[in-house]
Amino acid sequence: MKQGKYDVVVIGSGIGGMAAAVELSRKGCKTLLIESKERLGGRFSTINHEGFRLPTGAILIHRDGYVIKLLKDAGIKPEFREVPRLFYRIRGQEYEMPQKGRLRMLLEFLDKAEVERGKLAGNVVREVAANMLLGGMGQAIMKPTSDRSLTFRDWLLQYTDNEVVHEIFDQICSSAIMAHSWEIPASEFFLFMAKSEGQRDLYVAPQGNLNIMEELAKTVRANGDVWTGCPVTQIVLNKGNATGVVVEKDGQT
Repeated sequence: MKQGKYDVVVIGSGIGGMAAAVELSRKGCKTLLIESKERLGGRFSTINHEGFRLPTGAILIHRDGYVIKLLKDAGIKPEFREVPRLFYRIRGQEYEMPQKGRLRMLLEFLDKAEVERGKLAGNVVREVAANMLLGGMGQAIMKPTSDRSLTFRDWLLQYTDNEVVHEIFDQICSSAIMAHSWEIPASEFFLFMAKSEGQRDLYVAPQGNLNIMEELAKTVRANGDVWTGCPVTQIVLNKGNATGVVVEKDGQT
């Protein structure tokens, strides 16, 4: 068994783990970031497939979002490209979203498509839109630390169990917030949408999100290490406190 000492060990190189490791490193902590996969980024990464760069989860980056702030604070200036036109493909048909009121328009498209198929009673989806835009977002702004026990999926189930509606909103959560609808509190979704003005001012990284994560990893390496392909097999505890981790690296413990 080989041993090394660090001030902090961060397990997982998704955007949350990477952000924590970057901030800790910048504050002077000798930090070790450990990732079980061979690539960095988790759901904020990129894979190459048949000549295409494909996102592993998140697609959209908001101009005033926390990813941009993290990069700016770390002194990183990656290439971004604005998204002037946003489309959703629903039931084989493409719908272009307007610059303003994208979520409301999306729900109206869904409402029309599902009513025509006899799957939803009229205005059910628009009722969800009204509740979300007027109620959920307003409460999130007034009380950003409100109840976090109700997931967004469970909140949506109060209004409809329609599969297409849930798939669309799960896609929005995954592409913009990097989590599934059943993984994030409803209040978090509302707050994010309120702050991002309903999915406006969107960027994409033409070189892929993995490029961003690799640039951030350099900040961590400046005061520590980043290990990929290294699964953590145990967190060592002493009287309830984490005192170390056991890692498989290069065939050794």
